[in-house]
Amino acid sequence: MLIMKKFTSIFNLILMLGSIVGFSQTQDTTRGSIPSVADLAIGKVRFRIGYYSPSVRGRVIWGGLVPYDQVWVTGAHSATAIELSVPVEVNGKEIKAGKYALFTIPSKDRWTIILNKNFEQHLTDDYSEKEDVVRLTVPVTESPHHERLRYYWRQIDETNVEIIIVWEKIKVSFPLKLLSAKPMYKISKSKILGAIDKPMNMPGMKMMTHAFSKSLPMNRNGSGTGWLPDATPMYAWMKSKNSWNYMYHGALFVRQNWQNLNNNFNSGGKQFDATGWAMGMAQKQVGRNGLLLLRGMFSIDPITEGGNGYPLLFQTGESYNGKPLVNRQHPHDLFSELAVAYTQRINNDIDVSVYVGYPGEPALGPTAFMHRISAINNPDAPLGHHWQDATHITFGVATFGIRYKKFKIETSSFTGQEPDENRYNFDKPRFDSYSYRLSYAPSQNFVLQASHAFIKNPEALVPAQNVNRSTASVTYSKKRTGNNLLTAALVWGYNNEGANHQEQSILAEGNYQLKTTTVYSRYEWVNKSTEELQLTSLGDQILAIQSFTVGVNRSISSWLKTNIAIGAQGTLSFIPSLLETFYGHNPFSAEVYIRAIPRLMN
Repeated sequence: MLIMKKFTSIFNLILMLGSIVGFSQTQDTTRGSIPSVADLAIGKVRFRIGYYSPSVRGRVIWGGLVPYDQVWVTGAHSATAIELSVPVEVNGKEIKAGKYALFTIPSKDRWTIILNKNFEQHLTDDYSEKEDVVRLTVPVTESPHHERLRYYWRQIDETNVEIIIVWEKIKVSFPLKLLSAKPMYKISKSKILGAIDKPMNMPGMKMMTHAFSKSLPMNRNGSGTGWLPDATPMYAWMKSKNSWNYMYHGALFVRQNWQNLNNNFNSGGKQFDATGWAMGMAQKQVGRNGLLLLRGMFSIDPITEGGNGYPLLFQTGESYNGKPLVNRQHPHDLFSELAVAYTQRINNDIDVSVYVGYPGEPALGPTAFMHRISAINNPDAPLGHHWQDATHITFGVATFGIRYKKFKIETSSFTGQEPDENRYNFDKPRFDSYSYRLSYAPSQNFVLQASHAFIKNPEALVPAQNVNRSTASVTYSKKRTGNNLLTAALVWGYNNEGANHQEQSILAEGNYQLKTTTVYSRYEWVNKSTEELQLTSLGDQILAIQSFTVGVNRSISSWLKTNIAIGAQGTLSFIPSLLETFYGHNPFSAEVYIRAIPRLMN
């Protein structure tokens, strides 16, 4: 156990040093506060932080040497100075190029970061809140021990950087976004020798950007061409070779599933199975402003689940042996995405992109459920899948998109019919349907989207039945105290199939990630017709079904850069009384599972 703790500490330290712009200096002593500089260069753009670096020397730092809830120079002797050669955006506010003081107000769980106009002052003697340019609050996270206070720059992509502050056993950070590539303020050469933080390349990370923009962080990558919030955590493996960047992510669940166990499994069932998927992405810069993307996604469902998928109470959609699947989730195709895309950056605010997939995902709905971090711990597809994001596997899709600042508008032409029962082949591309979507990212924590589509003959067993589908969603992601993560999604979907078949669905899900334990939930309200449920003896009716899922899992290993967790979840359903003849009263389902995903990237 002691050896394992030592190994973990060493590994965390290596990971920390590998994910930031590194530090290099000459022989140091722990005594005194030494003058230090942290520099970063991106082309002709320059950033600098000048500060005095104190050491711990066995003292109580937080709540001792550095009092809580008081303005601090975040260094020693004099105000820490930050110099920006170009204007930047901090916490949604534009900061002009120039020199500022960087103050903080530390507390146990959160720090307030302050940029102030008065950078020439001793400690905080002349500090005035009236001269603050911007304030923002950031969480405190754990860190390997750092004897000295250090500032680091981390380049996320060509327009987004992060300032990281470490000392003793804590770390705080906050992002800046470049608003220009043309320097407007000159930063002179540093005269400080032997204590300069020198930029270093971050293997596999420095040039990896969003899949469809050189000006956005890769964290915004969703499924297809969709967006996730910039604050979304990433569970992936990355590698760079020559001029290419590679990323892999995926998930595997091995589980025991009981559906409607409190009513003798009526219309439900039990099954030991496995479900999972894997995605690989390759990215290459073309010229100065071009971006080429190759991406493939594969599902193990046809191999592990068979042709009729897995039991899932009240789920409908697609078919098996020529009959509709009811109370079962259909397996996804082995080849779920094979796509190529090209993006041309016009400037930092404008991108134009083209995406072609066979199969692929059109611009319709939110990021598909298996790619939403709010759903990453739930093995089941939503009951509203065919109202919200069922087009994530389409055999033939072409999408054209334009991003302007925080907005993106897209239109797609695609094959409306859902994949056939052969989950290993490639269906005929038809390009007989269309969609359009507007996405908006007001901050790093939120993404909103609204979309609409005309879908021609989606169900093979119901010919000449077209669907007009509309969706809207809000996706949320935020880093909380420590390394805790909160992610959530609110999704609405509406299918209009003509008279008497206008059905809606609502989904609300959340995922709260603690250090090793995760608690998650999902609520759904879905309209299901008696025709879909194969209960035509009840007449032609639209029924409202509700389900509420709560789950918990705990990480037990991080073997080979893979997070392995054990978990369990339960789902309680609320149904109209006329369905109780077929399903019983308040059906309850449960699952236990082992989950494997790539480890969280820091």
